[in-house]
Amino acid sequence: MRFDTIDSTHTWGKKNIHTLDPEAFVCATALEQTAGYGRHQRTWKSPKGLNILATWCFTLPSNSSYIGNLGQVLSLSAASVLETLGFPAEIKWPNDMRVQGKKIMGVLCETQLIKDKKAIVLSFAFNVNMNEECLKQIDQPATSLAALSGRIWDIDEIHDLFLKQFLSDLAILMEQGFAFFQDKYEQLLAFKGQTIRCFDGVKMLEGICHAILPDGRLELLMPDSSKILLSAGELSSF
Repeated sequence: MRFDTIDSTHTWGKKNIHTLDPEAFVCATALEQTAGYGRHQRTWKSPKGLNILATWCFTLPSNSSYIGNLGQVLSLSAASVLETLGFPAEIKWPNDMRVQGKKIMGVLCETQLIKDKKAIVLSFAFNVNMNEECLKQIDQPATSLAALSGRIWDIDEIHDLFLKQFLSDLAILMEQGFAFFQDKYEQLLAFKGQTIRCFDGVKMLEGICHAILPDGRLELLMPDSSKILLSAGELSSF
């Protein structure tokens, strides 16, 4: 499903997922979003026709223990594609993608309960053909495939690579859980071993970005040598 202009593919997914075939994997993409957003309702700016703006809608068994890891697995799928293309990436926990210390992709995942299924609305925005001038208008250091390579990329081809890799990784996740991906995720973890700040939704924590657990939680090593486990939060470096 492709839109020329829409407020947000994620908003569309949330509004319409209950009407979609529960056995289908529906991809909604747009050339332009007028109200695109990421986690914490942050605006995602994207000039028309330059980036991947996509939402994937599908269902999973409601008792699946790995649903909270879907965004992390998508980030790993993207990292695999980027590595194949020649651009080593890192993951800013839980699921932001960075190349050369600059953000290239954001992920947002929300769920709804529909009968005995969990309906998944998994969205991502990936910077493909934004030039340096456009990237400078973003409120944090950002990059794109075009900025990294000096060439223009086929957006649909990149989206298809992401989708193929994610469906392969999703099958493994459903069978083996996130523990299968733990080592690879930790290898790609940004700020590992560094002192970071993390806002957990209530308070700001400061500690060392220490490790990823088999369930995808982040372990912070605190100044008093205690450990705090985080299921969600916003990281920033010093």
